[in-house]
Amino acid sequence: MHDVFISYSRRDQEAVEKIRKALSRRGVDVWIDQEDIGTGSRWDLQIEEGIQKSKKVLVILSADSIISSNVSDEWAFALEKGKHLIPVLLEECDVPMRIANLQRIELVPDFDKGISKLVEEVLKNSKTAATKKQGPSFTLPPAFINFFKYAVPLVLVVGGAIFGYNKYFSTVEVQDLIGVSESEAARILKDNNLSIGRVIVDYNEAPEFTVYKSEPAAGAEVKRFSKVDIHVVKEKLRVPNVVGLSRKSAVDTLESMGFAVTVVRSVRHGTNDFGKIISMSLRENDPAYPGTEIAITLADKGGWIFLKDGDQDEILPIPKDFRLRNDTDSTSSDTVIGTLRKGTLVKVVKTHGTGWRLVRVVNPQEV
Repeated sequence: MHDVFISYSRRDQEAVEKIRKALSRRGVDVWIDQEDIGTGSRWDLQIEEGIQKSKKVLVILSADSIISSNVSDEWAFALEKGKHLIPVLLEECDVPMRIANLQRIELVPDFDKGISKLVEEVLKNSKTAATKKQGPSFTLPPAFINFFKYAVPLVLVVGGAIFGYNKYFSTVEVQDLIGVSESEAARILKDNNLSIGRVIVDYNEAPEFTVYKSEPAAGAEVKRFSKVDIHVVKEKLRVPNVVGLSRKSAVDTLESMGFAVTVVRSVRHGTNDFGKIISMSLRENDPAYPGTEIAITLADKGGWIFLKDGDQDEILPIPKDFRLRNDTDSTSSDTVIGTLRKGTLVKVVKTHGTGWRLVRVVNPQEV
């Protein structure tokens, strides 16, 4: 007598062959239709004989096998004959209600660990196991067997609605995933018999690479083994360093990355800085999204001159040559930062009651 008969869907043949080889290597005598049905034999009779000549029946559960009439026919026949059924979960699926309460072996996510448990279960005394786990055998009337043969897909659907309290058809609550990484979200969902559906990556003010939204939201009741869509924060841009660049180069660099640029003018710096960016509101490599406003400070040529005429924001030509100073202290040569020639157009930035004016050189385009 064989140790086990394997009932499975042809669409799972590759995975089932892996299971068969793993069992055979561990000394389990396996009956499987690929090898044990002779040429010219009636398939249905050979299947029935294979089940009756096997101590136990492995039912490979997958999305394909649970809707296979052949598979459901086989395990229904095995139950009729009082065989010990061992459901083997190949992937998450809605287990048929008649075998949902039987102890099953899961081959995911650890195949080798699952196979070891399966071998241990297969080699147990079949009569003892059957008595403890499945109760006394019973005989189904032929009409009932035909019902399972031809109408099992409908039974599964109706059964799922009627027996919703069963853990394989019950609902679970979506856990709070906000603020965790995608991998951590996957772990949390898996622990609650859920999985990730779509991953939508987009900009958000939350930390990069973290979940900021789930669909359904936390607290929602969903069917077990459902998929949950998550929204993950996209990686932010890194602000480049534009200090030392010309106004045009700095603006072009930042705008090409999608940042909004505001230019602030300053006339309080040395001659070496004229026409260059001397500071920026964000630091180099700061994370930011496109559309973020960045203020950059441009060093215009200018400084303090002693000019009694000129109101704030007024543009006028200077009447003579002036020394530019970084302070209103005219007693020290250390405050001199440059010179302005007679007739140079300047804009009065700030006035001082003593006659000092903070001015900057005006570009012709500003007039």
